Amino acid sequence: MKKKHKPQGHYCKICGEHKANEKFSGKGHSTHICKACHALPVLRRNELVLMRKIERIDEKFFVPKEDLGKLKSYSKDERYPEAAEYAQSVYDSVMDRINGSESEVKELEPILFAELYEDCQAEFEECLYQRIDEFMLFNGRLPEDKDKKELIDDLCNDYSAYNGYYEGKQIVVDDTLYRLYDDVLKEIAEEELAENTD
Repeated sequence: MKKKHKPQGHYCKICGEHKANEKFSGKGHSTHICKACHALPVLRRNELVLMRKIERIDEKFFVPKEDLGKLKSYSKDERYPEAAEYAQSVYDSVMDRINGSESEVKELEPILFAELYEDCQAEFEECLYQRIDEFMLFNGRLPEDKDKKELIDDLCNDYSAYNGYYEGKQIVVDDTLYRLYDDVLKEIAEEELAENTD
């Protein structure tokens, strides 16, 4: 498996930006919070973290029922008015899309991961790496076995929808994808261990 190239510096899970190392304090590196965001009031920090979570849901092409429930819950949280408004707008947008496409539901043609073009397999692997990395940033832990299926299913749905080569096709989740996931997760875990021991 090829070595991934991480962006320089660190990612702040609050403002959503990659920043230079000096923009983080010692503890900020491990918590993924830059100095500027750390200086914000706790309530504002929490709201920005919530908005990043809503943003991740908004980026999905297929939004599962569980995420719809989260959006509904976020939209009623009076502590975070900006995040609540954003959650409501995303919820409305997703529901419009679902309602507008219900009459046009069509069966997607299944395709195996092994049947994808080689460069598309590499791109898919890179996307999987990013999904796991994002999961860790927002959950503060490595994905567990219970998270594996959801992460792979979401990526298969999103990748089929966004990649023009495979429009109208659905990547079949099989042992090949589970092995790829395990390899990527192992690589990320080793990188995290090396980073924390430096």
